[in-house]
Amino acid sequence: MELLRPSSLEDAASALAQSGAKAIAGGTALQLTWEAGAQKPDMLVDVSRIADLEGKTFRDEDLIVGALTPISGLIEDQTIGRHVPLLALAAKDVGGPTVRRMGTLGGQIGWGTGCLLPALLALDAQVLWHGPDVAGQTALVAYLASHHGT
Repeated sequence: MELLRPSSLEDAASALAQSGAKAIAGGTALQLTWEAGAQKPDMLVDVSRIADLEGKTFRDEDLIVGALTPISGLIEDQTIGRHVPLLALAAKDVGGPTVRRMGTLGGQIGWGTGCLLPALLALDAQVLWHGPDVAGQTALVAYLASHHGT
């Protein structure tokens, strides 16, 4: 298995466009799929060092939360608790303390599984995504349907 550590969204998107590539940051979802017998990917693309995926910001009245935000950060961050309390409450039900520290918001969405998805769907969450030479925004429900067939 090959491991890439890109430092930009563009490089990560190019790597992830290759057949057999999977993104990884905290690795909790990937580890669970392997334990369930899933085949290991040909390439892991470690996105944990991409600064554009960190932090939170407001755009108009929307709160944008970076994909690398640890699940524990959703619980601890007062801005998230104030503006999206449902997400902060849902985060408390995710795994144990280690999973909450290692697992990320982006991991829950990217793998299409996790305790946060019902809360995000109820909040009509949007996904900001990046591909090779293109970026966009789409409703989480549409993103999940197109990437995971749900």
